[in-house]
Amino acid sequence: MDWALIVAIIALVVAVMALPTVFQMIWGKPKLKIDYDNMNGYRLWIKLQNVPITNKFLAAMGVNRNSLDIRSIWISIRSKSDNELGPFDVYYGDTTYKDIRKLTLGNARSSHITLLASPLTANIDVAGIRTMAEGKVFVINELGKYDQVLSVGLYTLELAFMVNGVSREIEKDFRVNQTKPFVEWME
Repeated sequence: MDWALIVAIIALVVAVMALPTVFQMIWGKPKLKIDYDNMNGYRLWIKLQNVPITNKFLAAMGVNRNSLDIRSIWISIRSKSDNELGPFDVYYGDTTYKDIRKLTLGNARSSHITLLASPLTANIDVAGIRTMAEGKVFVINELGKYDQVLSVGLYTLELAFMVNGVSREIEKDFRVNQTKPFVEWME
């Protein structure tokens, strides 16, 4: 009997058995998707999602997306009309991530969230109107309450957070209008 053939068959079996583990290490890492929603011009949300694996081959190989750990949210809103941070600057926390911005998942509010790979999103409230009759746009604070009024104009949102122990920062502009859409993200 040829020992080289037997060794080759055993090596092939071992390689095939190791493939799912290799695929999991490469394609199973968490994948953060950030989406911006304006809820028909009434409220600004930032949606964070851990995108599930959609590739049928990878799913058949048993590859699952690892969970995504989000914590320590810091948010700042500043007016674009003046260079100073001024009266429209709203901070939740500080650059040391001491205070934590609340996240919403379903009806639950939390300062730390683990996102499994699914279509569900963790939502961060930014600004919105309280009532249609009032028509004023308010910053939504870390407790989910309407806080400071934003006048008509352009604003920059700065958001910093920790994802799986790595700091991420994003900036996004939005506009406050007098009529619908009362608030909208800028492209």
